Amino acid sequence: MSVSHSTEKPRRDLFPALRIMESRTQPLRYGREPHWRAPVVVDPEHVYTPTWDWTTPRDLPENAPVTVLHVTAACLDAMGSDVKIAHAQLKRTGPLKGVVPAAVNPGYYKITVPYWAFSGTIVHPLGNGTPVQLDQTLWIAAPTLVNLLTLSDAGHLGYFKIIDSYTSDVTVTFTSWSDRLGSIRREYMDRLDLAHTETDRKGAQAHLDMFDEGYAAALSAMLTGERCKTHRPDWAHTIYAQAAVETWRKAWQWTTCSKPLVSMSDADEIAVLSADILGVLGLPKPPFRYDPTGRVPGAMQPQHTTVFGCEPAQRADSLATIEDAEDDL
Repeated sequence: MSVSHSTEKPRRDLFPALRIMESRTQPLRYGREPHWRAPVVVDPEHVYTPTWDWTTPRDLPENAPVTVLHVTAACLDAMGSDVKIAHAQLKRTGPLKGVVPAAVNPGYYKITVPYWAFSGTIVHPLGNGTPVQLDQTLWIAAPTLVNLLTLSDAGHLGYFKIIDSYTSDVTVTFTSWSDRLGSIRREYMDRLDLAHTETDRKGAQAHLDMFDEGYAAALSAMLTGERCKTHRPDWAHTIYAQAAVETWRKAWQWTTCSKPLVSMSDADEIAVLSADILGVLGLPKPPFRYDPTGRVPGAMQPQHTTVFGCEPAQRADSLATIEDAEDDL
């Protein structure tokens, strides 16, 4: 599923993932509820989440088979990664110096755009969206900053500054929410695996599709706070950023195996030469988890095969409608 930042109102027929969080798996801190509708300190439209549409400039064999790999349930995996979100409202912490990755608090950071010297191997860790190309400064979420600091500390990234920030040191995670959603997703996958007829299979797939769209819509709803309890754009941006960072790190790790990346698209897809896959996955320490079944959030799943020099085939993701989502809560 591609990461969507849509601010459209959630459809009533979608799986009610946000309501599960708000009523049953709240991100509590010592039994206290979070600040559900904190003041918006940075315009959500001005917060940049890495995205990319990148193809290697290398000369690769023409018409070589290419496999497009997709991160299964990327945002769901990000929710369960123990990434920190702010329990309290964000407060201005201003310019920062000497920040280490482990000390980054959730929130927003305004940075200067650093130079990236490896664009022939992999896209800039900020991606190649228009703001990265044109703007000298960007507002980013904490997971993006952690990735940049980690690369900088290793000598892989050019110098940059944190020139402003809004953060919170009162933090929680979405672990209980992601655990519940993960359990429901596994139930839907089990139903799909056990379906014996085409009718059963279509019904099970409809449930799974609606679930995937539902938890994506939950993050979108946080951006606006319309028709829901939660108005925390910073929570949504944290998850979007964490999902993008995890995808980029998988691609980065692939390059350390001395195999070329062919392309990166959306925020959750990479393409590699098909002939390289078995050898890389057979290494003592593969660059990522690989699961063709699509059952494991965060694992790479093959989507389709194309050839180098051709546009990858587009996926047609159908949005299902079912009436009994409440029975699955």
